[in-house]
Amino acid sequence: MGVGGVERKHGVYQDRAVKELRLEGIRDIETANQFLPGFAESLNAKFAVQPRR
Repeated sequence: MGVGGVERKHGVYQDRAVKELRLEGIRDIETANQFLPGFAESLNAKFAVQPRR
C-alpha cells in the first residue's frame, strides 16, 4: 500500500485539521486553539470504538 493508503482505507486523513481550519476561516493560533478541542472531540466521536471487554 502506498503512502497514505492506510489513512484512505480507514477514512482517516492526517491533514484534516488543516483543511477544517481553512474552511472555518481560522488564520491565527489563538482562534485555532479555541477551535481544535471541539474538532478533536468530533473526530474522536466519529472514529471511537468501544472495547469488547
